[in-house]
Amino acid sequence: MQTVVSGRQTSGGFVGTFREHFARNLAVALRRLGLKNQKQEAKALSVSEATLSGWLSGDKAPRHDETWARICKILNIEYEDLVRDPEKPVRLPGNVEDPFLTLLKREAEAKGYQLVKAKRRPAD
Repeated sequence: MQTVVSGRQTSGGFVGTFREHFARNLAVALRRLGLKNQKQEAKALSVSEATLSGWLSGDKAPRHDETWARICKILNIEYEDLVRDPEKPVRLPGNVEDPFLTLLKREAEAKGYQLVKAKRRPAD
């Protein structure tokens, strides 16, 4: 059976957008580790460079629960944050802040920037 996702055809397994979300979120999470290259990142995740390359390109995703659990533990990230659409805001109850926004704030502050809420322009 073939499914069309985002204009691409896929057959079975994970669909394209899931892998693309995983690839983008994984790249952001790996940047937090501060490693110099993909070889070091692969070693930190205990996978081959080829496997990590497939994940980061969006061509592949982990197939085993143990692999997902290991990645989440090493990167200190929840599974849901690793596979969610990075373009869509997360609706969280109460005063809980979006973990992706928290990550962006930390990265900005580490580089000396401060994120502030944009002011709305008055309607014309």
